[in-house]
Amino acid sequence: EFSEITRKLAEEVSLLEPFGQGNPEPRFLTRDLEIVDRKLVGRDSQHLKLWLKSPNGPGIVEAIAFSEGKLFSRLALGKKIDLVYSLEQNNWNGNRGVQLRAVEIDYSN
Repeated sequence: EFSEITRKLAEEVSLLEPFGQGNPEPRFLTRDLEIVDRKLVGRDSQHLKLWLKSPNGPGIVEAIAFSEGKLFSRLALGKKIDLVYSLEQNNWNGNRGVQLRAVEIDYSN
């Protein structure tokens, strides 16, 4: 469940490192996520940052889709997507949280 995505879970997943051949990084799938905000980031706006909300989970979670800026116009606010992702601990400006790193985005809903 999307509600189970916490900093504690991201920390527990990181205990399984290092990831690579023979020890693949865990991936998760959540369906019917609503895009509540989005923006292009990075040099030349090549990356896509999404803020997502699940119908059964509290709050909004950030996701980053590297090299997927081209999807910006297809992923309108309010659109529902299915997302395959891995978890990352996000430490920025003294704030600690969880960020989803998009592996695959299905926006055909």
